[in-house]
Amino acid sequence: MLVNTSDLIDAFNQWASQLTTSIDLTDWVSIDGKCLRSTCQNPQNSTHDFVSIVSLFSQNTGLVVRVQKFENKKSSEIRQAQELVKGYPDRGNIFTLDALHCQKETTTLITESKNDYIIALKGNQKNLFKQVVNIIENQPPKSQAESVDISHGRHLVRKVSVFDIPPQKLKDFERLKWGNITSLIKVERSGARGKKDYEHLTYYISSLSASAEIFASKIRGHWLIENQLHWVKDVVFKEDIWPRHNYIAVTNLSLLSTVALNLYRFLGFSSLTCGQRWLNYKLEKLIISLN
Repeated sequence: MLVNTSDLIDAFNQWASQLTTSIDLTDWVSIDGKCLRSTCQNPQNSTHDFVSIVSLFSQNTGLVVRVQKFENKKSSEIRQAQELVKGYPDRGNIFTLDALHCQKETTTLITESKNDYIIALKGNQKNLFKQVVNIIENQPPKSQAESVDISHGRHLVRKVSVFDIPPQKLKDFERLKWGNITSLIKVERSGARGKKDYEHLTYYISSLSASAEIFASKIRGHWLIENQLHWVKDVVFKEDIWPRHNYIAVTNLSLLSTVALNLYRFLGFSSLTCGQRWLNYKLEKLIISLN
């Protein structure tokens, strides 16, 4: 008999919320989805159904604080992210999201919930994109920060510039109803990987007023959800190559691996291997920790 996935998600969300009740600092929460590839038996077929899990990931603690699942033929990552924002109980935090989630409803839900956002902006929002680029290219930034990264065979320069919306443009932005846009951010990346030079330019919108240093740190911090959650689940827990294909079984196993990941990090293990060794053959410790 398979455990009901909705019940397991509810139990996880309730349990995860208790792990962070003692944290009073403003949190930065990355939102992103991950496809459970073992539920997709024919990746070459674009019409094939599969399951994905959308997670809220705390940049401060490395914990997954809330999850939701969906089947691609029945819902979307955008819709499930909005549902997660609606159900998020905390206030005064900042959500970071990629350009897929640059949606009016999403930004409005976040600001109405007394939280803030930083969201990547691309050409999928043509009108907003055009206005943002026009402002950024025609006025000086109020704040700038630059960093250099030389590692792993690459030389990377990051330059982050933050712009206010000029007073004469405020009404135009208010008419667009984009959830209290306060800051416009331009991120320039240039450098070399091996012998190949490259340049990359990205724009962001935010309801937050902050320095370029803070925006630079938290825009980079958004990708912790890839490095500390999705990558770990694929490489350590082998989630993408599980031999099971049943939607319920695979989703439940994915949720349980997230429980394990949260548990190790909550207990202070920076190494999952050390955490696994600590719990190995010690069922009583596991039961006490989950309680």
